Amino acid sequence: MRLGIVLHGLILAVVIVTGSTCSANTLAQLPAGFRPMLFQGTPGFSTTPASPIDLGPSAVGMTTPHAFPQPLQINNPGTAPLSISGSSFTPFEAGFTAESLFLPPITINPGSTRTPAVLFFPQGPGKRTVQLSITDNAPGSPHIVQFTGTGVTVGANDIAVILDPALATVNVPAGGSTTFPIWLLSGMSSTNINVTVQCSGGPTGTACSLDHNSTTLTGDSFGPTRDKFMVTVSVPSRSALHFRARHNFWWAAAFVFGILLVQKNRKNVLRFATLAALLITSVLIISCGSNSTGGTGSNTLVIMATPSPGTPHSLSVPLVVQ
Repeated sequence: MRLGIVLHGLILAVVIVTGSTCSANTLAQLPAGFRPMLFQGTPGFSTTPASPIDLGPSAVGMTTPHAFPQPLQINNPGTAPLSISGSSFTPFEAGFTAESLFLPPITINPGSTRTPAVLFFPQGPGKRTVQLSITDNAPGSPHIVQFTGTGVTVGANDIAVILDPALATVNVPAGGSTTFPIWLLSGMSSTNINVTVQCSGGPTGTACSLDHNSTTLTGDSFGPTRDKFMVTVSVPSRSALHFRARHNFWWAAAFVFGILLVQKNRKNVLRFATLAALLITSVLIISCGSNSTGGTGSNTLVIMATPSPGTPHSLSVPLVVQ
């Protein structure tokens, strides 16, 4: 009798020590009937990046390129296997690539991840919101992952050039630079479209460059249906912005003074004085009030995308010099 009690205590001690020293992942490999309830743990669920996830813009009816999908890392930070029994996108404007092989039932062990890839195919213009619902055995199921994107109307066999939907204006400090994204989108097309891109405009002395100056778009979703360009714009300092305006002003003032000297012996001095005042006022208005040629404030940067074949498309980017 005493021997049985001792053996029972010994077995219990072994189980406790085993459960405390083995990892949850190791215990997860044991058949369910051999896992004590005390050591089963709890599965967890999280995603990287966290929700909401931006899918960017796409032409309405087009699918973002299979070569550049949005990765969605599904994590199990818990202490027991995460069992996924189902998943669905609502509305159906996004989905996993076939190459992801994300077909429930799926098991993700503790501390492990699974990374399917997501494609975006908007069915209407404007901001789109898509929810991915994942049913699993982690607390809080079903888990909702939210995606956002933008649908853009693009004609067949044509392209569009747009500012990144997250931006309304581009701010740049005087004497500094900034970098921002623009997108080229392809409409439905059966042929490749070669596009060259250039940028110009801004205050006098502005420098503008792109990370690449050309691309090839296609209407086939297995090809490049969109391309992201990074634009870098640099503007002069405030003193440089106003130097030319002040320079022009003083030249004009000297010109007016010369007129007055030439006409000083004439009786009709009032007429020339009036002319001089009007000229000075005009110079002041031009030098101080025009943002198209220089100065801080609101300016316009122009992005020109020229498809071949096709008609050039321009994008006016509001540029605010601070």
